[in-house]
Amino acid sequence: MSDDIYGAKGSIKYYFSLSICVLFAGLAPQGLASTGKDKVVTDTYSIESKDAREMARLRNLVKDEVPFPIVILNRQALQVNLAIQKRRHPGIPEHRLKSEIVQAEVKKQSGLQLHPGLGESYYNEIESNLELAMIHGYDYSRFSISDDTTGKFCMLYPGRRDLDNERLSRFVTDFRPESYQSLAQLKLKPILSRQEHIHLADLHEFSHCIDDHYFVEYLEGRVKGSGPYFENRARIELKAEVLGILLITKYEGAKDLARRRSQERYLDSWFRGRNVAVSSGDETGLYSGATYAFGPALEHLQNEIDRLGPARLQQFSTSELIGLAERVVEAAVLDFSQMTALTEAYLNPERALTRSPQSDFIKNYLGKVADSLLAVTQSGLNKKQVIETIIQNKSVPNSTIISFPEVDAMDEATTRRVLRDIAPYFHEVRQLDHLLTRLGKIEDNLAQQIESSQEHERVQAMQQYRVLPQAFAQALEQLALAN
Repeated sequence: MSDDIYGAKGSIKYYFSLSICVLFAGLAPQGLASTGKDKVVTDTYSIESKDAREMARLRNLVKDEVPFPIVILNRQALQVNLAIQKRRHPGIPEHRLKSEIVQAEVKKQSGLQLHPGLGESYYNEIESNLELAMIHGYDYSRFSISDDTTGKFCMLYPGRRDLDNERLSRFVTDFRPESYQSLAQLKLKPILSRQEHIHLADLHEFSHCIDDHYFVEYLEGRVKGSGPYFENRARIELKAEVLGILLITKYEGAKDLARRRSQERYLDSWFRGRNVAVSSGDETGLYSGATYAFGPALEHLQNEIDRLGPARLQQFSTSELIGLAERVVEAAVLDFSQMTALTEAYLNPERALTRSPQSDFIKNYLGKVADSLLAVTQSGLNKKQVIETIIQNKSVPNSTIISFPEVDAMDEATTRRVLRDIAPYFHEVRQLDHLLTRLGKIEDNLAQQIESSQEHERVQAMQQYRVLPQAFAQALEQLALAN
């Protein structure tokens, strides 16, 4: 998740990438890639793994409602393809190879010819962002070039696979001292499984890709004014969340998922939103917290799921699930006055509880935040104590996205050690196709180890998963590749 926001205050052309979706009209660099017959990258290589098969299955769940092609870019696969192409074409600049790899992937998955000036931009975007969906081809798309004739498609970046469930739970609730302060001493207990976290992140993004209502309204420039803008953005994100939950509930039989997810969302919207708002001292909390305040709507969704019952929900087509998702959105999304009140509460909760026209809403919301914290942690606190602590925590230091140094910021010595440990997995492989097959098997094994009951085994597997592309590149040096 990245909470950086760019653009003039009050302008509709902002850049957002809060883990879920980018909404911004930007200019991509031009003249960075080759065109036409001089391309050196004409195809891409896939990693055959359980994860890749799962992504294909998830794509299949929404295939009947796709308004335009979906292109899935996997960070690991891009890095592996770059290693292969750098080995084959050592004299070609890296930025050109990046651009051509993405162009080839877009062509392979959609049949579209991506503008050569956009390939590197999409590659670099996945280097700096996590799960993300970007619909291309509109005036307000993330990347826009005046002479672009690519056509419309949705670029999707899958969610993180390199974290265990304890860290994924901390990630989605922003559970760290900078946000929770003294409450961060509580022990977090995950209430979603690792598979539920990953599949919901991915299906949230797939749901963006099939949103030809709220998302397209924004991309076509039909949303004017700050109030309608934030309400539209909240609808975009909430619809994706609701539809993702409905798809998992129908196809994977998840129980009480909307209720459990509402607890994570209450915590994330308050603690991460307040962290950013207090750090910036302005309405930035609208982006980071209030437009992601899905808790009330997800409780409404759970009531709808319970009312329908599992047998009735199983009969719903994807189109009917989309209709249900939009009804939930319209019935339960926060309006602009509530989002503004929540943002004001981030900055001064005591004032919001006593002097705001929305004080009853804030009081109820804080109560839900406290209930959620008690549900996901092991503590001897009661609800009143949690609320008092939340209110008393007045100062939140400026901080960036939550990270896990043992995985996200390995030093050189640790990286060398992890690469040395994983190198034997690639021994005695002398052909590229065999090396790619071995890579997929290693990825599958590490995914299992990330779910180990032993912390040290999970950390080791997460670190090895993170450096897999580097290990592959080292093994590649032993192969003779044809250009």
